[in-house]
Amino acid sequence: MPFPGVEMPIHRTQEESVAVLTLELGRSNAINGAFIEEVNGALDALEGDAGVKAVVVTGQGKIFCVGLDLVETTALEADALAQFVDAFDAMFLRLATFPKPVVAAINGHAIAGGCLLAMSADYRVMAAGKARIGVNEAALGLSLPSASFEVARRGIPAASWTEALFEGRLFEAEEALKAGLVHKLAASDVVAEAVEVGKRLSAGSPKAVRVLKADLVAPLVASVTAHREERRARFLGCWNSAEAQARIGKVREQLVRKPAGQ
Repeated sequence: MPFPGVEMPIHRTQEESVAVLTLELGRSNAINGAFIEEVNGALDALEGDAGVKAVVVTGQGKIFCVGLDLVETTALEADALAQFVDAFDAMFLRLATFPKPVVAAINGHAIAGGCLLAMSADYRVMAAGKARIGVNEAALGLSLPSASFEVARRGIPAASWTEALFEGRLFEAEEALKAGLVHKLAASDVVAEAVEVGKRLSAGSPKAVRVLKADLVAPLVASVTAHREERRARFLGCWNSAEAQARIGKVREQLVRKPAGQ
């Protein structure tokens, strides 16, 4: 069912104690202000629901999430852009610190911010096949804000950092498993397998799981907080550079010319 008041719905279903959020937020689940608002609203509802012990997040069709909505974001004035960057970053921190296990059911492409969305989860199940996942911000001339960087550092094994972040490589499913970006590939139904993972991760005491998760993510939270201002400044400096604007502009033009629904 869609959440009340959602114009671009997040559909919620539930399998026993595991809630499944299917993102259907506009073209390719591109992250814009509406996307962030609806994800936060969905998490608000689930956090207070005692009947939910774990959460699965998935996309639609061949897309999990393609990252920033460059059409909308490039139209923002400087102050609005800075506010958006903070909200964008806070969403990943919210997911990473959510007090119940979160499983990403990566049904299709998870690019840039879409990969970060998956990295914010505690566990990642990816559909086998040709869908790709990766953090390609460097290809656009961009660094990462604080929470974005920390969830990438947590989710990508150290042996794959340089290839994943410097090169901005996009890994197909089998490659992503070998590189450690995902925990397992789904043999059939990625959502069903993610739900089973959610049941396992939440089988213990909810209070114990909540405390253990808080302790596990405490170093991440501390680093996000300590470096938030400088990393935001560096990101905005990169964004406003001539090189990044040229690279972003090319991608934006491709998106504008692309027919809706593709």
